[in-house]
Amino acid sequence: MHLALILLLVSLQPPCFGQQVAPPPPPGAELDLGAKTLEDLLEINTSVATRKGSGVRSAPGILSIITDEDIRAMGARDLIDVLRLVPGFHFAADTQGVVGLGVRGMWAQEGKYLLLIDGIEANEIQYGGFQFGNELPVRHIKRIELIRGPGSVIYGGFAELAVINIITKKGADLKGFVGEAVYGQMTSTTGRQNVGLQSGGQIGDWDVSVAAYLGEAKRGTGAYSGFRDEPAPAISGSFDFKDADTIKPAYFNLGVSRSNFKFRYILHEHRLTTRAMYSYTGLDADIPNDFRTHGALSSFDMKLGPKITVTPQAQFLHQTPWRQVSEEAQSEATWYDIKSERLKVGISASYEPTKSLNFLLGHETTRDQHKIKTYRDSTGADLKFSNGAGKASYQSKALLGQAIWKTPLADLSAGARYEDPNFTKSSFLPRFGLTRAERNWHYKLLYSQAFRSPVQANIDARPSVRPEQTETVEAEFGHSLSRESYLTANIFDTKIRDPIVYYYDPVLGDQYDNFATVGTRGLELNYSFKASWGMLQAGYSFYVATQNRIEQYAVDTERDAFLGLPQHQFTFNSRIRLGVPNLHLNPTIIALGDRYGYEYSRRASGMAIQKTSPRVLTHLYLERENLLMPGLIAGVGAFNIFNQSVRYIQAYDGGAGSTPGPSREFVARLEYRHTY
Repeated sequence: MHLALILLLVSLQPPCFGQQVAPPPPPGAELDLGAKTLEDLLEINTSVATRKGSGVRSAPGILSIITDEDIRAMGARDLIDVLRLVPGFHFAADTQGVVGLGVRGMWAQEGKYLLLIDGIEANEIQYGGFQFGNELPVRHIKRIELIRGPGSVIYGGFAELAVINIITKKGADLKGFVGEAVYGQMTSTTGRQNVGLQSGGQIGDWDVSVAAYLGEAKRGTGAYSGFRDEPAPAISGSFDFKDADTIKPAYFNLGVSRSNFKFRYILHEHRLTTRAMYSYTGLDADIPNDFRTHGALSSFDMKLGPKITVTPQAQFLHQTPWRQVSEEAQSEATWYDIKSERLKVGISASYEPTKSLNFLLGHETTRDQHKIKTYRDSTGADLKFSNGAGKASYQSKALLGQAIWKTPLADLSAGARYEDPNFTKSSFLPRFGLTRAERNWHYKLLYSQAFRSPVQANIDARPSVRPEQTETVEAEFGHSLSRESYLTANIFDTKIRDPIVYYYDPVLGDQYDNFATVGTRGLELNYSFKASWGMLQAGYSFYVATQNRIEQYAVDTERDAFLGLPQHQFTFNSRIRLGVPNLHLNPTIIALGDRYGYEYSRRASGMAIQKTSPRVLTHLYLERENLLMPGLIAGVGAFNIFNQSVRYIQAYDGGAGSTPGPSREFVARLEYRHTY
């Protein structure tokens, strides 16, 4: 604990020790993405997979880079719109109004992926997920770097199946301020009303940026139907979802950096009101379900001679997720108000004896603390944690190492992480990679192990729960079909041993336990084309379930598919420059294959698996820059033009019916940029 405090205090000031060396520019920061060629974009420098900068094609991971140009191209409303463009990423319903993420066919919402915002962990640490839908101002994003596959060796924690690294715009990117207002109208209700502001620039040697965002949106429209048999008597019914599920986000982001020092503070609040809860409730009133995170991160790079860089870093999270403090919530489940805090401190050292050889060593200590503020069941009785107290604390230490060797034949990488928690067994994770990138092609051969440590909710339900262990083999090949186009294909095989799975016990209630194996294998394709008239991107993903021995995820009639997540997904995104200066037309198509999920069935007198046929989402967005005056940007769009009934299907047997998604929505966006 003393080491943690020392590192945190030291990192809050720029070091005067040794020579100050500016870190490399953030990946893509030097690029004018609207003017560079496709070849330039393929060589964006990224450190998401290894912490050492390298080109996207040579980095030892299956990577996707989403730029601010991509986000603007589709007029994206939120992260769901953006991440649906990524092969293998799907969205499904969780519980209590939450929509979560599936990765390569597997339900990943409970701690199986890591989401970072400017380096700060955004996952809540009680269950491990992140809440999607109108959650962040996506036009504030400079770039999103994604690992489609394990990232545990570098990141630990939740980086089991994917890493989503969101990088927002710095002061050097803004050099002024940007204000925006968004209004959306669905078929039968207001879709969204959001306002945002960014400002930043250089103050002497300091880079300063600040951003804020407020809004309100409806999850969707249509009928929600459900059934409940516990507690008795059994009830069933339906209601209009447009009146029952509202999302109210609040967001604040402050960044300060100078030379090799950086500090970031983020407030993210995601307030839901829902009537669905775990299953059908029969309530007329909505139940507030609040998620709030305060996060702070501080780090600096110390140059110890020409070949060694040492980086201390400290991160602090203060969270109150799943906060439900209404009489309606208690009547259906619990009065839930639990505070969680995480302090993570670490130090890493990078040694580069030659330009072709790099070594990384690191140590991290993480301490989680949870405290009950108010926790009562439906009878009004006060509840405690499984340890019999109102507090719980967990600590974990980790060592990581990595070596990268660039040879004339290929780039070789090898790494490992040893994680030693004080509340469960330890994990040792190796990773190996072989990559090579030439002018017109590249290939990657990767082997990784990963883990997911139990979080508070898992341990509270089952103190003897063990970490998950994941093994993934991947191969990727890319080839330039022309100077303007590039095609990438990859295959993967992932297996999870001892997966931590939620299930409901009629006597004990919500439970978690380790189950047998589960896995997927599949194929992902991505095609990019960029020319003077614009750009287009197309993607396809396919998975098949393997070694599935978890009935909570299974589809009885289709054993090669999982609940809620389509086996086939096709995406198309484009940006076309029209004849009028600064006028762009942006068609987007997202096609989802068959999906399966539990719905209320009168014939079965309860919940039964039903098939949802393929759906195609078609969006069209038109944007004009410098409208009437310099800096004024106006956009209008129609999303889900053909008004497809696209629902978020629960990706496990949790007792809930599918959640209605947005109907056709007409969106108007007004943005003003002023540069100093």
